[in-house]
Amino acid sequence: MRYLLFALLVIVAATSFAGRLDDYYAKQKKICDWIGVKMEFDTKSAEEYAKDYKKYLAEANSGKAEAMYRLGRLIEDGRGALTNDYKAALVWYKKALEKKHPATMNHLATMCMTSQGVEADFEKAVKLYEEAAKLGNTDAMLNLGVLHEYGLVFKQDKKEAVKWYEKAAEKGNAAAMRVLGDINHRERSDHRDDRAAVKWYSQASSKGSALATERLADIYMNSELWVTPQVKPDQKKAFELYMKALGMGRGKVLGLLMELYGEEKLDDPKLKRIAEKAAKLWAVGAFGLDGMPGDDEDFEEIGELDLDEDDDDVRLNNIYNNDIPLMDEGIYPNPEYDSDKVYCLFFEDGETKFIKERCLVPKAAVKWFEKLAEKGDADALYVLGRMYNNGEVKDYDKYGGWSSTGNEEQLNAQKALPYLEKAAEKGNVEALVEIGEIYEMNSLDPVRYNDEAVRRKKAVDAKNKAMEWYKKAADKGSKRGKDKLNLLKQTRFAWELEEEKKK
Repeated sequence: MRYLLFALLVIVAATSFAGRLDDYYAKQKKICDWIGVKMEFDTKSAEEYAKDYKKYLAEANSGKAEAMYRLGRLIEDGRGALTNDYKAALVWYKKALEKKHPATMNHLATMCMTSQGVEADFEKAVKLYEEAAKLGNTDAMLNLGVLHEYGLVFKQDKKEAVKWYEKAAEKGNAAAMRVLGDINHRERSDHRDDRAAVKWYSQASSKGSALATERLADIYMNSELWVTPQVKPDQKKAFELYMKALGMGRGKVLGLLMELYGEEKLDDPKLKRIAEKAAKLWAVGAFGLDGMPGDDEDFEEIGELDLDEDDDDVRLNNIYNNDIPLMDEGIYPNPEYDSDKVYCLFFEDGETKFIKERCLVPKAAVKWFEKLAEKGDADALYVLGRMYNNGEVKDYDKYGGWSSTGNEEQLNAQKALPYLEKAAEKGNVEALVEIGEIYEMNSLDPVRYNDEAVRRKKAVDAKNKAMEWYKKAADKGSKRGKDKLNLLKQTRFAWELEEEKKK
């Protein structure tokens, strides 16, 4: 049940929103009202945003930097009747920047990091973050920590990252508190301390972090899903926190409640009812109203929610995915789940109720790592190789389009190998293992030739090549390389097993 649910939730995580967000807030609230979850946030009407716009415009024209920044954000996000417009927003950001406005510095730095509305420029971003941090902007402090933790621009240094996180947290930044909770709870450091995680998550929760509230609930739930032996289980407290997280807009808690309900771990009648309604809403989103029982009152009510003709069934599931910016800290992909990816999170509005994170797109990251690679940096060469091999960056046009085989993995490997080989030459042991994995994959799924003898030879050659690279890694002390070498030595092709049987 658990794994099936997670798979289904991933399938419906396809909708993302930009521009006029207020309409989507209203739809989200309508669904939550039907489920029975009281949402703590309240969105403004188009008329209220129009008043804000008029107010900020007057103040900005009188020279107030904060108004310039707020006006730019209204325009960029497309609030109220506005259409999101980076170019128009940048006009005001540049004026605020001239007045040394710290929040504007942080925001422009994030735009440079994530290539949103401007060209990617990591060096400029760092200068702006550092200047904003000196002026006391806690989001900039937090973002400098992010850069140190994930080795972007700076050399990776988790201790230095924690120093920046703690600076921001001490000054009341909720996002920094949550990140410190993650570091202690989610093993992003060399130790795990759930008592410290509880401390930081509690502080972040009190500041309005929905994600921290959910993770704090996970710790107190302390079931086989989350093993936290340092903290005494308290399911009543966990459920209270889950409800609080829902009220803060953390829609993914509904998916979790569905999961716990399916495993018969919910005793509270109110939570059971919420989980049942959430499951029915999910079912409609996945399969459409047409296939649902006509005599079920809940399904009839879903049909009456009047979410507009433009809303397809999948969009109903937005409550689980929280793809609406400003509502939650949740955004995919997330480096704490896959440290090999170079996606990073950058924070804004950390002292407000809703914390916004932005994602570093691979295209922007590649530019930075290519600069380092040109200077011969082994780690950058390795990261680029991993990115191309994992298919995170598409560059097929350099090969004249798709290959005749249509094999995407072959093209990924073709681009990755030169980077990995250079990294290996410069002493990166993990690059040796990665190259071995590429050849091993080719041995398991060689390019299909009509001639069976040729196909077999290609597979054997690739296997032998993989073992060569694994041995190189093993000889340099790589346990992963040694384990893969030993396993591959014991592996037999299907035709080899058949021939052995005949003997």
